[in-house]
Amino acid sequence: MKTPLQDMLDGHSSEGELESQGTFRIDSVKASEKLEAFQLSHHGDYLVKFLQVACELLGGPFFLRIGVFHTTAVFSASTAHLSKLASLPGALLEGKAETNSLLDHFATGLRGCLATTKRADCFIDGKPFLRVKEGRTEWLGLPELSKPTSEVSLRFSRRSLLRGLKQSYLRADEHLALLERGRFYPSPILVDNRRIFQGWNRKLKHSRLSVANALGPFYLLEAYLEADSQLENIIVPDNNRQDFTFREKGIYKWAISQRTTRAEWKSPTLFRITHDPPNRSRRFRCGIALTVNSELEKMGCISFLIDGAHTDSKRIDLGIPGIHVIVSGSGLTTDLGQFQIVEDGLYKQRVRALKARLAPVSSFLKDMTGEVVDFIKEDKYQGIDPGMSRILAPEHKRALQKEADRISETLSLL
Repeated sequence: MKTPLQDMLDGHSSEGELESQGTFRIDSVKASEKLEAFQLSHHGDYLVKFLQVACELLGGPFFLRIGVFHTTAVFSASTAHLSKLASLPGALLEGKAETNSLLDHFATGLRGCLATTKRADCFIDGKPFLRVKEGRTEWLGLPELSKPTSEVSLRFSRRSLLRGLKQSYLRADEHLALLERGRFYPSPILVDNRRIFQGWNRKLKHSRLSVANALGPFYLLEAYLEADSQLENIIVPDNNRQDFTFREKGIYKWAISQRTTRAEWKSPTLFRITHDPPNRSRRFRCGIALTVNSELEKMGCISFLIDGAHTDSKRIDLGIPGIHVIVSGSGLTTDLGQFQIVEDGLYKQRVRALKARLAPVSSFLKDMTGEVVDFIKEDKYQGIDPGMSRILAPEHKRALQKEADRISETLSLL
C-alpha cells in the first residue's frame, strides 16, 4: 500500500516529457570563473598546487613571503623541464592537460589564486612570462635559458589592503595550507625565512598517562619500507633526532631508541624499521612510510602523496591499530578539488597491496610486546635511570601497569 507521499511523487514524475535532443556549449571564460571560486575547497590550497609544480620541476626548497600587498612564492626549476610550460596557455584556458601533470597543477593554482587575489605575475630568472588577471591571460613567452637551473617566482597581488593586513599578520590561509599539505614535501618549506614543521607530528595529544606525570604519548614504531611493483617510491623528511641502536630480526633491520633526556623528549619513537638510513638531508626514499602511536586507536589513517603534497587522509582499518601510512597516490583518480582520492577499482587495488605489505609489520609489533611492556614499566623516556618507576607514587605505578596491560592486550590480538 502506497503512502500519500509516494502517491504525490508518482503523480509529479508522470508529468512532462523527457527531451534528449539539442546541443549545448561551454563558455570557457565563465567556466574558468566558476573554477576559480569552487575548484579548490580552501583559499590557501592554490599555493599547494605551486608546491606540486616545484616538486615536479626540481623538488628543491620552497620559499614563501607573505606581505601586505603581495604574496610571493620562489623555487628552483630544472631548465630542461621548463620547456613544458610553453603549453600552459592551452591548459589554463581549455583544460588541455593530463590529470596531476605539471601543467594541470600550474593551471589549477592560477585559477584558484584568482578567487582571493587580484592578479598573478609569473617570472623566470626575473623575466615575466605570464600574467593572469580576472580571467584575462597574457602570455609573454618563455625567456631563453642557458643555465641548468633557473629561479621561478610567482607574485600574487592582494584584492584589498584590509585583507593584506590580515594575511600578513595572521598568515592564515597560505601558511596553514602549506603546513597541512606540505608536511611530507621532500625539501624544506620556508615562510618568511622560517622553516615550517615537516614530517611526523612530534606534538601528539596528551595520553592516558598524562595525569600520572609518568609517561606521555609516543610512537611504538616508525617504518620505511622499500617500494615494489604495486607501490612507487616516495621521499619523506625525517624529523626524528633520536639515537637508535640497530639490531637484526627476521627480514628487518630495526632499531630500538636509546634513552633521551627530558629536554629532548618530544613524542619519541621506540622502534624504527628501515632498510637504509636517511641521506645527508635527512630524507628517506621508500615505498611506504608509517608510524604506530601508543594510543592504538582502532581505525588507521592513510594519506596519499601526489607530487610532494598529500591528499585528505582516509580513515580505514589496515589491521594495525594506531597506524598512519603514507604512500604514493600516483595514477589514482582525484575529485575536482584534486585533494580527495576517488575510491575506484585502482584505489582498492592499492589498499590491498598495502595491507599485504603490512602483515610482517603486524607480526613484528606482536613479537616486540615484551620490549614495549618493559619500556613502559621502566619509564625509559623521562630522562631518568631505568628502574626509576620503582620509586614512583603508588597511583603512578598503577597507571603504568594499566597502560602496559592495555598495550600488551591490544598487540596480542594482531
